[in-house]
Amino acid sequence: MMFLSGSLISLYLCLSVALADPVPITPTVTAPFGTIIGRKGRLNPTVHEYLGIPYAKPPTGPLRFAPPVRLPNQKTPITAKEFGLSCPSQPLSVPANTAFNFTALEGEDCLSINIWTKPGRNNAPVLVWIYGGGFIFGTSNNILYDGTQFAANNEVVIASLNYRTNVFGFPNSPAVSTENLGILDQRLALEWIRDNIKSFGGNPSQMTLFGHSAGGASVEIHSYAWAQDPIVKGYISQSGTAGLTALIGGGDNYYRWGNLTEKVGCATAGTEKQKLECMQALPWENITNGMKALDLSDKALGAFAPRVDGKIIFSFEEYKKRADNGLFAKLPMLIGNTDAEFGPGGALSPNNIGSLQFPKGLTPEQLDTLASAIVFDCPAKEAARVRAQHKVPIWRYRYFGSFNFNSTHDITIGATHGAELLVLFGTALYMGNPPARERAVIMWMQAAWTAFAADPSTGLSSAPFKLPLYKPISLSPTLIRLTFKEEVAPSLAYPQEYDGICYLVDLIPTGLERRGEE
Repeated sequence: MMFLSGSLISLYLCLSVALADPVPITPTVTAPFGTIIGRKGRLNPTVHEYLGIPYAKPPTGPLRFAPPVRLPNQKTPITAKEFGLSCPSQPLSVPANTAFNFTALEGEDCLSINIWTKPGRNNAPVLVWIYGGGFIFGTSNNILYDGTQFAANNEVVIASLNYRTNVFGFPNSPAVSTENLGILDQRLALEWIRDNIKSFGGNPSQMTLFGHSAGGASVEIHSYAWAQDPIVKGYISQSGTAGLTALIGGGDNYYRWGNLTEKVGCATAGTEKQKLECMQALPWENITNGMKALDLSDKALGAFAPRVDGKIIFSFEEYKKRADNGLFAKLPMLIGNTDAEFGPGGALSPNNIGSLQFPKGLTPEQLDTLASAIVFDCPAKEAARVRAQHKVPIWRYRYFGSFNFNSTHDITIGATHGAELLVLFGTALYMGNPPARERAVIMWMQAAWTAFAADPSTGLSSAPFKLPLYKPISLSPTLIRLTFKEEVAPSLAYPQEYDGICYLVDLIPTGLERRGEE
């Protein structure tokens, strides 16, 4: 994945100012939450953006390591012209050429929402974005996820949210009564959007949750955790399923909490409750520095992460039972992944997955293929199969595009983890002047995602897309290949062309080996 350079961003900010209307009109909405003052989009002034809208009280002091608390409706106007703080991230090294590097300011008062819409928009479908980052880092303040072009080109309202990650979102402490706080953040943000989006031109009854990687996993987590009250009408899961939590959590992670309390000087505070209170009293920077000092043997994944609690996150065995019995929100879904998730030079490496044991003697290419199958391909296959089994509208795709949007990207490595994001959000439009073919792919993908949001049950089956529902076994091909051989129009394939490896790996229904209890 590529990351947009500061010079290009500056160029487009200047162009946006130059193209602005001569008489500035400040975008303002009056929502149930209060009066919210936004701005014209810096990347496209025809779009109005409302950034950094707080949806919860700052999770500081006694609210640190606790469920989010919704902010009451505000009596004074809220200025929403800049992104809010990003939630504190776990120190991590990722490849320099990926979009997962970011320099956004961090802080605990980070639970905020961003909305992109156009003036005059009314009752439009809503796409709500959840970012990835392995549940250990991430932010909505990333040019990669900017909703400007998506909202400009399509009859849709785009929203994104911040949620707590690593120990702040998933403390795994024996003293906390509620775990998986980061997922609860997402849920509270979703409730806020439902209650206020009409004021931004969106339809609260026509919301779709979409996300990538850990965000894609979160999407499916929501379908199980809130099966009876999903809020949304459809799900789009990109390179992530609920089973991903097995690689980054699932066992008894209390020892990590104990190690962290030692690093920051809270281990001798007394009881577990007193240790928690000590941790709540520290500056947040002390905690991130403490994580930096830990030996997190699971590298990118597996430190402080979602934990099985039987309410929000379930064990593999329980996910299997719920899947077989249809105990999930039976809402239409679009699910898929890229063709080379673990391709060389991409954002992910098999070495990042410390909880998986790979056979010895594999070539790097074989290792990448096996890791992609275990972590992404086969879980997507199983998630799609379960929904098809229960006659839920389900489409499954595989993304092949590897476009040279800037000179730092080697297109020969294929479509690695996150390769579709530059296209989906139209970020590539700010990376020079993409050829007509690449522009057409951007428009096609945005239109398809919008069609799904507008009508999750039949939007993709109808003209102009006419894409078939996924069937694991069929006389006709039902796997949708996006940008296959760099073509704009999708092509179809039999799932078996790509799923054969899944039958060679000892997988359980969510597609990942069960991590042993620690």
